[in-house]
Amino acid sequence: VHWNNDEIPSITKTEWDPSLKRVTVYAFQPERGYYFDSIRITDAYLNNHHKRLDVPRTVWEENTNYYKFIYDLSKLPDGDYDIDAVVMEAHRNFDTKNVVKFKNDAIAPAITIDYNGQPVEGMVHGIKGLTLTVDDASETSILDITLKGGPTSDYIYLAYRKDGDKKYKIEQPRIFPALIDTEQYTLTVRAKDSFGNIGTQTAKFTYTPDNWIKLKAVTTLPVSHQLLLKNDKPAAMITSSELRTDSGSIATGPQEGIVTVRSDADYGVMIEGTHIEPGKTEKVMFNMQGATGKLEVPIYPDKNVKEGKAEFMLDIQQLRSIHDK
Repeated sequence: VHWNNDEIPSITKTEWDPSLKRVTVYAFQPERGYYFDSIRITDAYLNNHHKRLDVPRTVWEENTNYYKFIYDLSKLPDGDYDIDAVVMEAHRNFDTKNVVKFKNDAIAPAITIDYNGQPVEGMVHGIKGLTLTVDDASETSILDITLKGGPTSDYIYLAYRKDGDKKYKIEQPRIFPALIDTEQYTLTVRAKDSFGNIGTQTAKFTYTPDNWIKLKAVTTLPVSHQLLLKNDKPAAMITSSELRTDSGSIATGPQEGIVTVRSDADYGVMIEGTHIEPGKTEKVMFNMQGATGKLEVPIYPDKNVKEGKAEFMLDIQQLRSIHDK
């Protein structure tokens, strides 16, 4: 029978690599090999909350009295950890040292895309109805939101804003209606948590803008200046049904619109002296005269063409009336 009450092992240093989730432990054993090699470290392990942790020990190195141990914690399940290193000598003398406290999260953020509180299916009327929810055990941030497809095969990055706990709203982009399945838009959202896990979610839908009014097709001669009829009215005009303000008044007087011409248009257009090229967006000022509340805005091609088509979108974000105070 022999014992050892004097040559106690000690942990001299520990290292924690959060990116690799790896613990390195350095230990010292006095008089290692003494008395027929009975004084030596015979066990080394990690505790979590004072209970032995079942993780791989990938390195056990010995150099005279010095030891080095490496543990792989990359496969740990999610949870809160308080890690201690333990080394034990053959006579059950031991030393322990706290290494690190951390929260482990190996699961990517869960992202949901809803339209007016329901899963996205079919037609979306206005981007503002879409809500993004990003859920995770740790802090998250959105990496990017992209929209791809549509009638002109767009690929754009979308702006967004926070809309409560874990929720986001997308800022309205200037995109054209997509009325058939072959012109669907694909919305892709990527989010990252504080542990570097990246989640991705997509939604496909056809689309019309909010408060959308489809104007009648305008046919005109292919010349790059305004033509007048016998009654001195423009030969080609953008027209609409009666338009009213938010207060219910008939829209009258000066208005401010935003016009976008599709990038695949055969030519640009001229509206109230403003030139809008294919794929471009311009601000246009016009006056709604009379009491009908209907659009009557002259339009013509920006260049002489044999034939062609130019699809455009006119957005009046705030209708005005001279009757409103």
